[in-house]
Amino acid sequence: MAQQESPDLIICDIDMPEMDGGDVERALSEKEQTRNIPILFLSSLVSKSDVERSGGIIGGKQMASKSANIKELIVRIELLIN
Repeated sequence: MAQQESPDLIICDIDMPEMDGGDVERALSEKEQTRNIPILFLSSLVSKSDVERSGGIIGGKQMASKSANIKELIVRIELLIN
């Protein structure tokens, strides 16, 4: 789907059934057409304070807490697509 749609950004949960966020990232990075699409991971496993302390990078990946407010998410999204 990412190859067909060529989105500006992919937002996905880290903890999903069948294919977790790491699997999604690996699959995208293997294809030239999708490897440069930015990804923002969402997780309830990290708190807003964890994300703030890490500067939004957890395990080397762009991450936001599911408990983040919409304004914070918009700022993160804008940074990734600009």
